[in-house]
Amino acid sequence: MTTSTQGTGPFLCGPAVTGFASFAESVSAGDSFYYSVQGVDKPQEREVGRGTYLANGTITRSALGGCLTHFSSGAKTIALVAAAEWYAGVQESLAQGGDSSIVANRTALTAPAAGAIGACLLKELGREGMFSWDPAVPPAVHQADPGQGLFVAPSATANGAWVRRFDGPVNVRWFGAKGDGSTNDGAAFTRALTCLRAVAQQGFGYGIGTNRLYVPKGHYFLGTTTLDLSASMVIEGDSSGLPSGGASVLRWSANTTGIRIQGSGTSGAEATKPTDYVTGTSMVRGLHLIGGYIHGSTAEGEFHGVHMRAMAAVEDCFIRGFQGDGIHARGDVGFGNNANQSCVTRTSIELCRNGVFLQGGDANACTFSHLNVNSNRQWGVLDRSFLGNTFIGCHSATNGSMIDSSGPSIVAANRARYGGRVYAVLIGQEDWCSTNAPSGTDATNQGWHYIGPMADDQPWNNIRGWVSGSAYRSGGSYAASDANNRTQYLSCYSEGDMAPSQIYGRGRVDGGLHENGVRGLYVYNEYDGLRVGGNYLTACKGFRAWGPTELGEGDKPFQGASILSSNYSFLKFKVNYADIAEIYANASGLHLSASTQGVRLQVAAVTTATVTADGIDLTAGKTLRVAGTQVVGAQRTGWTAATGAANRSAFAAATAGTAAATYVQTEAQEVRNRIAALEARLVALETDCRAHGLIN
Repeated sequence: MTTSTQGTGPFLCGPAVTGFASFAESVSAGDSFYYSVQGVDKPQEREVGRGTYLANGTITRSALGGCLTHFSSGAKTIALVAAAEWYAGVQESLAQGGDSSIVANRTALTAPAAGAIGACLLKELGREGMFSWDPAVPPAVHQADPGQGLFVAPSATANGAWVRRFDGPVNVRWFGAKGDGSTNDGAAFTRALTCLRAVAQQGFGYGIGTNRLYVPKGHYFLGTTTLDLSASMVIEGDSSGLPSGGASVLRWSANTTGIRIQGSGTSGAEATKPTDYVTGTSMVRGLHLIGGYIHGSTAEGEFHGVHMRAMAAVEDCFIRGFQGDGIHARGDVGFGNNANQSCVTRTSIELCRNGVFLQGGDANACTFSHLNVNSNRQWGVLDRSFLGNTFIGCHSATNGSMIDSSGPSIVAANRARYGGRVYAVLIGQEDWCSTNAPSGTDATNQGWHYIGPMADDQPWNNIRGWVSGSAYRSGGSYAASDANNRTQYLSCYSEGDMAPSQIYGRGRVDGGLHENGVRGLYVYNEYDGLRVGGNYLTACKGFRAWGPTELGEGDKPFQGASILSSNYSFLKFKVNYADIAEIYANASGLHLSASTQGVRLQVAAVTTATVTADGIDLTAGKTLRVAGTQVVGAQRTGWTAATGAANRSAFAAATAGTAAATYVQTEAQEVRNRIAALEARLVALETDCRAHGLIN
């Protein structure tokens, strides 16, 4: 068969080469096989791998060498390489004296007597595949597959069933899922999960492990059916987690959680059960999940996109429109098993309550990378975990801004206008903010954090004026609220119209950018250990820190800093990209190194002195004191400069002597000489006092 595929995408099936059959004639949707592709015009371009034939006529690619060939333009041929496992079931049955046949549907499959036909090819649309007869399948196994996706039994109570022979993941369409956007496929998905749990194996690692469940491209409406994953498994589709179109789309009605990862001691949304030690962790990958939330009419509730009641991994998913959170992990006693060390990567979440919600003593050490949280109603990320988590290269935009522009909103506001300014609700102060107004100044009070100016008659993005008695809640970009929390934010990015992030506890913000529209990063720390490194945070109120705050060497994060204390040996300040001062400590003491502008010493906004490269300049009217006694003060005026030579050389002290009763010339001359020497010394003192500015 020919193909015109370019790049590294799926193979597009072209016409068959003369004398050969097409893939559509040779395999069924969902079949996996080895392939060989060779460039006709460019024979140096080739690839051997394993793929799956999809219902849309394309073939997925997985190169045996691990690296896909980037095909250029030109003709290519693609050939199917039949693997031995394709015929294992047929060969086994023929070796036992059986035969093979083709049947139109599952009803026909159960008609032949057991053993009369060893292998059958089922042609039923959506359920196509090869089956072989196995007389040893017990009722407990085939009864767990009422959807007849893997087992088709002539008798519900007797041993024996037709068993699907396949390689690769289990296809949810084998259990009756349509994926047409209107048929309720909830029952089909439930049948698939029940069957996969029944065939899971135990004894390796933790819990039980079963096959991957593949969701082909389509729009699957699941109604009110939550997918409870109670075995270690992978459920995957063809979607991308990027903000792009959905391929494998799962959609639910309102008041319904999408996918729930169960633990060994959990059941349902909040219930517990005796620990069975058979339920393991799961992975959700390549799915587009849509909830039933309609803005302005649907009430919020605990209905989440992915509810982690145990450790899980979410990859390449797009989650939107749930009444609860996009990803919800609550590790409190009674709410979950243990979601520690969960992993989320390349995933987008929008139009949920919180993009990500983490809480409790067992929702820690999780890693989120390349996460995009956008336009969620409260927080992009709300981390209430006890120990903290790690966020790497995440993006947050316009979270907490979905307030109805007219009429009463069912979503509480996280900001308010007051006195020509706009303020954000602080975490834990929601009730207080309902009855206590913002400061009306540039100051932050107990519950309202000042963001910036905003005219009361110019509402911006539905930020309304403060009204006593209204409901308020915190919201914005990133939040960490537990005092012990050590969450790390590495190169994370925020933009758009949001309230500022609020990070409490002992976390770290390293690199990234919290852009002007976010109005800066609000960091609150009552405990030792908060570290901020490599940041430049632009903000109208700048960076705030309470408590000992550690900064790394070379950090230049401050613009408009207010309160700061540091337990690190090096601290550098930078304003408008110009270094102004460094404070450092070594064995010889504490050092302050200022820029060429000098250091101005002020008390109560009044300058006492200025330190420059030339010295210390006291402001007029200021004095220098030692132990409370003034040693330098204001210049004394009223002096007229003395004349005559100054004497700064050695000065002989007066020697004792007795003058004669009758003066003689030699004695008078000695007195005159001593007076002249004293005058010269006084001239020297006067000159030097004037040189030092003590007198005019």
